[in-house]
Amino acid sequence: MQPQTDGILPNAAEDCHLLNRKTVWATLTTKLVEKFKRVNNIERVWDQLSNRKQESYESPTEFSEAIKKLVKKAYPTTKFDDTERKTITIQHFMKGIRPEVKTQILRKFEMKMPDNLEEALKIAEIEDQINQPNRNQVDQETQQQVLQTAKQHERELKSLQEKMDNLTVNSINAVTVRNEESVKNRQALQRQYIPQQQFSQQERGRGMPRRSWNLFVSSEDQIKKSGHIYRNIIVRFNLAISYYQ
Repeated sequence: MQPQTDGILPNAAEDCHLLNRKTVWATLTTKLVEKFKRVNNIERVWDQLSNRKQESYESPTEFSEAIKKLVKKAYPTTKFDDTERKTITIQHFMKGIRPEVKTQILRKFEMKMPDNLEEALKIAEIEDQINQPNRNQVDQETQQQVLQTAKQHERELKSLQEKMDNLTVNSINAVTVRNEESVKNRQALQRQYIPQQQFSQQERGRGMPRRSWNLFVSSEDQIKKSGHIYRNIIVRFNLAISYYQ
């Protein structure tokens, strides 16, 4: 049996042709982005609200105002009424308030969750004023401990710096000594001596091998003297050749 689609499909096809596909697609993607963006933002606010604790510098009133703002963001009025939001605010206020203050509030309300934030806030302010001197003393002790720890670290760093400076100086001195010893060793190896005595043919005696004319240099002055000796030998040799010619 053929379904009756004559009145539907033609109209649907006509409507489809009339649509601007680019506009529809852009609108669709934009709406999806906004939708998931709102979800992600709400989830982040939920996390902030769940982990929110009263800070050391916050009074109970300041803390309650911060909780109200987070509840307003996390639970919009379009989905939650005022009664529900007040209940949620009290729950998170009691969850994040200081433990000693929370104990006193529960004691006043006979160990039950308060049903009125204003009454709970009055008790919290009174208890906060009572505990303020003790909290200041604790803060001072904490600051003193931090200061002592900082001074100890400063002394340790200073000692370490002195050790590093001494190590650097010792290393430089050791390198200097090694360099001086190396120079002395090279100078000792370079020292060579000229023979003190040369032997004539008669002094050598018969059958003795002729000694080579050894010339050793030990300093710059000796090099100059050796040069004069060689020049004298060459001059005499040239004169002898001229004579025999």
